[in-house]
Amino acid sequence: MDIGEKIKQLRDENDITQEDLGKHLKIHRSTVANYESGNRQPDIETCKQIAEYFGVSIDFLVGKKQKKYRDFIYDAKTFFSSDSVTEAEKDRVLKKIIDCYFESKTTRQMTVNK
Repeated sequence: MDIGEKIKQLRDENDITQEDLGKHLKIHRSTVANYESGNRQPDIETCKQIAEYFGVSIDFLVGKKQKKYRDFIYDAKTFFSSDSVTEAEKDRVLKKIIDCYFESKTTRQMTVNK
C-alpha cells in the first residue's frame, strides 16, 4: 500500500473528508486528492503533519513493516500519558484499539470454524 492509499485509508477510518484534511494541512482539497491518487507525493513536513494528525508514525504512513508489539506498547504509553492529547481523543483511540482486537478475534474464529 503506497502513501496515498494510506492517507485515504486513514481518512476513511476516521470519517475525515479531503476538505477537512486539507484545511488542517493548509492545502487545497485537490492536493489531498492528488496524494491519494498517486499523482503527487507529500513532502516530509506534510508527511509529519499527516502522521501527527492521525496519530500514526511516519513509518506507518510510508508503508514500512509493522512494528513489534513492544514498540506498540511504548507508543501507547507515550500517547496516553501525553498532555497534548485530550481525554476525548484518548478515549476514541482506546475504543478503536479495542474494536480492532475484537474484530481480529472474530475474523480468526471464523477462519478456524470453516
